[in-house]
Parts: sequence; C-alpha cells; structure tokens
Amino acid sequence: MLLSLQMSGQKHFSALFLLVIFYNFIFAFDTAPHFDLTRFVLHEHGFNNTTIKIAQVENWLTDYYSSTPTTSKENRADLEKLHFDNLFTTAEIQNNWAWLINNLKIATQKAAKDDKPLEMLAIIGIGLHATQDFYTHSNWVETHPRFPDGAFQTATFLSTLVSAQNLFTGKYPADRKIGFDGKNVPPNAEIHGDYVNGLNHDSPVRPNWTEAYVFAYVASHELLELMQKWANEVDPNFWLKVQQFQVNQSDAKDLEYDLRALKNMSMWIKGKGADGHWKGDKSGFAKFFDTFAPKWIASKSSIFVKQISEGDLPNQLSQNLYSSNSAPKLPQTNHFSLKKRAIILQTTLIKEKDDVALLEPKIDSGGKADFYPVITIGGQTYIDRVLQDYSEFENPWVEIHFADDSATEIPINFAIFDEDDTDVDGRYKDDICDINPKSGKTDLDFRFNLKDGSVSGEINGIFQNKSNVFTSSGAKPDKNRALIKAFVTQFLLR
Repeated sequence: MLLSLQMSGQKHFSALFLLVIFYNFIFAFDTAPHFDLTRFVLHEHGFNNTTIKIAQVENWLTDYYSSTPTTSKENRADLEKLHFDNLFTTAEIQNNWAWLINNLKIATQKAAKDDKPLEMLAIIGIGLHATQDFYTHSNWVETHPRFPDGAFQTATFLSTLVSAQNLFTGKYPADRKIGFDGKNVPPNAEIHGDYVNGLNHDSPVRPNWTEAYVFAYVASHELLELMQKWANEVDPNFWLKVQQFQVNQSDAKDLEYDLRALKNMSMWIKGKGADGHWKGDKSGFAKFFDTFAPKWIASKSSIFVKQISEGDLPNQLSQNLYSSNSAPKLPQTNHFSLKKRAIILQTTLIKEKDDVALLEPKIDSGGKADFYPVITIGGQTYIDRVLQDYSEFENPWVEIHFADDSATEIPINFAIFDEDDTDVDGRYKDDICDINPKSGKTDLDFRFNLKDGSVSGEINGIFQNKSNVFTSSGAKPDKNRALIKAFVTQFLLR
C-alpha cells in the first residue's frame, strides 16, 4: 500500500495523489467476475474459505498494482504484462501462453520445494487472473461461438493446442503506439475499449460476456489441475497444505479489510471516465470512494498485499512475456471433464414502487434509490453492482451459477438493498427493499428445477427469456417497496 512516510500531512497528500492514479487502472474482467470465478473454482477444488479469500485478494491486486505507484516501477511493469493485452497475432498469443505456463510451473514448483503455501496462493491468484483475462480480452469467444442449441463450448486455448486462426487481443490503452515488445502496434489493431466500445467482454454490459465468463471458468479449472500436478511432482503433501492453509487472528482481520477494499474501491471508483469497476458501470460514487480508499491505502500492508507489492512473483511470472525468445512447448492439458450447466438469472427491471403515501418516506430520503442485489444460488452468494441514484433501470443484473448436470433442483434467494453506508468500519447500514408481496417478508425464496426449467416456491411457473419474465413487488404495510422482473434459464457446458 502506501510507502512509509513520517509526517501525517505528507501521508494524507500522498493518499489523495494515489486516488488520482488509481482511476487509470487496467481494464480487465471487472473485479466481481474475477472474484466469483476464483471463489467458485477453488471451492470445487476443495480449498477452504480462508485460502479462497486470499486467492481472491491476490487476483484483484494483479489489477491494482498494474497501475498504481504504490509499488516499484519495475514491479508495475511486470504486472502490466499479465493481462493478455496487446497481442496482435495468433503466434504472439501462442508464445505468450507458452511462457506464462512455463513461468507458472517454475513458480509453483519453487513454492512447493520451499514449502510456502501463502506464496502458492499468490501464484494461484495471479495465474487465474491472467488466464481469465485471456477470454475477456481476446476474440476467442467470437471464434468459438455457442452451439446452435445454446450450449456453451468448453474448448479452451490450452486444452485444444490447435489455435483458431487470426486470434488477437485488444490494444490497451487506446492510444498505444509501441507494444511491450518494442515493436510498432499495427495501425488496424482493435482497441480493448471500455463499457461502450472495443473488443473487451469485461462485464455483462458488453457483448459475449456470458461466453467469456464460461470459458474463463473452464480454463480456471484446467489451470488448477496443472498446478496441482506440478506441485505433486515436487511434494505430494504440499497441495493439501495450500488447500487447508490458515492464518492467525491478526492476519485474518487484515484479510477481511483487504476484501472490503477489493469490493468497495472497485464498486465506487469514480472519475476520468471510470464509473464503477465491479460488474459494469453506474456504481461509481466519489464521496464513498474518497472516504474509504485513503484509509486502506495509508494502512500498513498485510502479508497478502506484500506477496505482490514487495515480492518477486510478478517478475518471475512475467519472464519472457512479449519477447521473441523461443518458447517452451506447451504441456498437454486435460480437457474440462466436469458435467456442468450454467444457470443464468437475469433481472430485466428494477424500480421503486409508485404507491408511496404523502407522509411515507421514500426508499432513499435524499433522492432516488441506490439499488443492488444480494442473490444466493445453490449456496453461493453473488453481489452485483450498485445502481447509483436510479428509481428505475432496465436489464441491471446478470448472475451465472454453475450446477452439476446431475442436480435436480437449485435453491435461489433474491434480495434487494438500497446503499446508504460508506462501510468505513466494516458495518453496513444499507436498507433492505421489499420485493415480496407477503406482509413481513422482503426477499424472495424459490427453487429452479433443472429437469423442466420451472421455478416453484414464492415464484411459480416457467420464465426463461426476456419475453417471458416473472414479476414480484413489495406491498403495504411493508416499507421500501420495489418491483423486479427477472427470468431464470440454463445451458449445458459441452
């Protein structure tokens, strides 16, 4: 975080300076998709809650330290190479993958030899970040579209080793003239872009985001299998230590603070074109960001932050990336073998109810509501973007959950909140909104049947696309009443 400074005035000035710089951080998969993918995949690989949280933080820091001056210039330059940007030919992408996998193997086996589980979790976080970024920064999804019946392809770059022709990734930033390799950027290179243009598939507001997300999920599984194999070649007991790693009470507190920074700073970043970086735009709030961020930036770096801000890992993992050096042969990677399907819950409308009595307070007394959902699907909780100051918004949120193909029913809980708190001390005061017509019940509980696509419980019927949605809204005497429209559908991973 903040470099050590003695005078409080200097420290405050530096923190504010860092906020300005932070506005320019790398566009990658928005933080929430990285966060959700890392949690889901590590959970399926038997990692405990602590190790999952550590890997989530390291994944985010790969973005954060790519552009902030709170680490060395050399460290920042190394991390800038770990996002699969600025690769303009299939050969360049092939070379980059080969060196990245080579570097991840060396780092994994070194961590196993040195018996350093925390370092291994940092390697996992960085490796997953880079792997996930490939599918959101490249044209892989355009060259590998879904099947005619809607099923998702699962042929990743590593599992096929027969690359599609004319692969490329976006130019970042848009005005880049010289690539990382020192060569001129092709004049016709497609830009990475932002929420309204460019190649990227960074969030649900961009085309083909669902396809990129599914490919990133599959590729994350394949990378973890490789890492486990590499670790076992050195020490068959090491991987279990990584999965079961625990920290002391002080470090656990620091970890929770880093997780709050991950979410809050990504959600609230506002300025210089940025309007949130959690799961799409519209969530930026400068007041909240400027209240929270300087305190985290100025605090003492946790052991998790130091893995990337002060360690040698970024340099190890970026060796020979974007170079013309002859690359090692890519290893044979087992194709994704899990029998899964994607459960997609899409909200098509959120709005304040218009039945507020004259003397009844509105959802947000200061103006329009700041809606965000907390949705639990099959035991996994998803927090989507805040819609700052909107009384009504169409197609606000999309959640993707992966279920076993053998499952028959998936429980879903759907809750809506109005954001009110800056979360300075870790305690939220946000008000829950009423979307359930039952008196005294604000959220919705229902089940999705994988056999026939129906839902049952507090919502009943079949609602599988934008032309066939369910509607639910709160009713008096409950307060903070809102209305939602949504649907739930599913597609196989094939």
